[in-house]
Amino acid sequence: MHDFEHFRAVLTGEAKDWVPPAELGVDREVREAFLGKRLAGPAQEVEFWQRAGYSYAGLRLWEGYLEPFDSLRPELMHRRTYSYTAYGDRRGTREWATEGKGAITSWEDFERFPWPTAEAGRYAYFTEAARHLPAGMKIIAVEGRVFQTTWMLMGFEGFSYALAEEPQLVRAVLDKVAEIRLEGFQRAVSMDSVGAAWLPDDIAYTEGLLASPKFFRQHLFPWYRRFAEAGRRLGKPIIYHSDGKLFEVLEDLVSCGFAALHPIEPKAMEAAEVKRRAAGRLCLIGNVELDRLARGTPEEIKRLVKERIELLGPGGGYCVGSSNSIAHYVPLENYLALLEASHLYGRRP
Repeated sequence: MHDFEHFRAVLTGEAKDWVPPAELGVDREVREAFLGKRLAGPAQEVEFWQRAGYSYAGLRLWEGYLEPFDSLRPELMHRRTYSYTAYGDRRGTREWATEGKGAITSWEDFERFPWPTAEAGRYAYFTEAARHLPAGMKIIAVEGRVFQTTWMLMGFEGFSYALAEEPQLVRAVLDKVAEIRLEGFQRAVSMDSVGAAWLPDDIAYTEGLLASPKFFRQHLFPWYRRFAEAGRRLGKPIIYHSDGKLFEVLEDLVSCGFAALHPIEPKAMEAAEVKRRAAGRLCLIGNVELDRLARGTPEEIKRLVKERIELLGPGGGYCVGSSNSIAHYVPLENYLALLEASHLYGRRP
């Protein structure tokens, strides 16, 4: 029985009797192993989220959409080939932006850059997925990455130098990225089939923030408020994702209007302290350590899920899940243990 309205009530603090499972993403290899078949389109996407017991289907709006990788020259990319240890001998390639020089290093680069429009979003994919949603289930649109896209386009070193030497260029890139993404975000959350949105945008690492609180308060958080307000006007809660240590800006994130915070990375923040500071104002999601999910046993995973629910579940405002996402190196049996334990221990008396 899928009940998105009950899930929404957990996110907004109205329901305290359930700790539902929630994930920002589950890698394709895991989804296919779970289903026992290849994913061929939105029907199978919805089938996975339904059979796994979630109240929503998490669909990315930005696949191939304002991705720095689509515009960067080969010399500006890192590539690494790897083989899966959890799902046979298939091989794949991961790509990520270099930390040095990016595609935009000057105003001339900014003007020449092939900026897409919000039309590039996967709205047709969402519409097709909606046709397969069972009663009571909704889509959560995954869209955001304003800060991440900004520094990836500039290179992190280039971004950092520009903060001191060319701050208006940084502002121009960030504002351009945010304008495009916000328009797509607004279009997505206005769809009847979309019940909430997940805004991923890493602004921190294990030890602290990736830029100063002042920078975020002046340039990024005003945009976040516009994203959150777009959802709030439609009664659709917005979940914010950032890895890392966020205590310096936790109050700012609350004031932006987000309903929930993900993933409460265990190495970066003590979950009980986050719960104490944010109780009644932010639903917390995640905190099941990804390393344990990858290398532990199913029995260890079940114990860890039970511990997280006992620690963070009382009083409501918690959804259990990984401390990032279900990566391709998480064995299927451990992912199944996470789901089983969440359903076993997630109902509150």
